[in-house]
Amino acid sequence: MVGYIARGVAFIVVGAILGYAAITFDPAKATGLDGALRLIVTAPFGQILLTLVAVGFLAYGLFAFARARYQDLKN
Repeated sequence: MVGYIARGVAFIVVGAILGYAAITFDPAKATGLDGALRLIVTAPFGQILLTLVAVGFLAYGLFAFARARYQDLKN
């Protein structure tokens, strides 16, 4: 669950940045995931938020590896 939440937060930030770039007609403001993470760092308590997002990504990665290893392929 933590990994899904972290992915969701990161993608919401990316979507907001892309939406802002589309509204202001400034494609130079459109950034990817790296820009979203940089925006998180500049926010108040940004280091803490970025750490939580990183832990969430790590949890999702571990979940994906465990799921790939133990998923039943007979179905």
